[in-house]
Amino acid sequence: MRPVWTHGSKPALLKPVFPQVPTVRALCSDHSVIGGDFYIMDRVDGLILRGRSAAEHSIPTESCQKLAETFVDTLVHLHSIDPAGSGLAGIGKGDGYVRRQVEGWCRRYSRARTDDTRDYKTAIAARLTETAREAGAANPEQLGEQLALLLDGASARTRVLNSECFSTAAAIAAVLIDSAIDRAIPSPSPRQRGDDRGTTGPAPVPVGGR
Repeated sequence: MRPVWTHGSKPALLKPVFPQVPTVRALCSDHSVIGGDFYIMDRVDGLILRGRSAAEHSIPTESCQKLAETFVDTLVHLHSIDPAGSGLAGIGKGDGYVRRQVEGWCRRYSRARTDDTRDYKTAIAARLTETAREAGAANPEQLGEQLALLLDGASARTRVLNSECFSTAAAIAAVLIDSAIDRAIPSPSPRQRGDDRGTTGPAPVPVGGR
């Protein structure tokens, strides 16, 4: 374990001009420990709010306002620091920052993008329609479109809310399918009045001419 100041640590250099940075105590450059350099800094007590976890904490309205204002003020302070005048100019890659950011966004988008999204969704809807037709749905095109829309909605809601929605979608799909197929099955013809034989064989022949 060697003193961090001999390594020009970014947090250590930033501390004099940005006091909010925790004090860095030491840096370990022995990669056999965790596979890379790491440093030890002071613990800062506080509440970390991430996404929907903020809703789990009872924070008064006035505290939320103060928190938001402090957040903005801290960012303004951080970005107002002059790197050259603070000894930070040699850290990182300052030149071309915007270009690197945009190029990075484009690369991530290209890797995540599905080129055949439209074709895939169309194929799914067509397959659902064909399955509905094979099952004897009264209107297979309508049922196929309904199921495709339900699948898209459940998928989108799962991504946005980070909660599993497909079990609910499956229950709704079952109702749609049952309704569509029940309409396609013809109802049995009502029994004729006076027809109590319960058979479809020929009528009995009268005996003795009666």
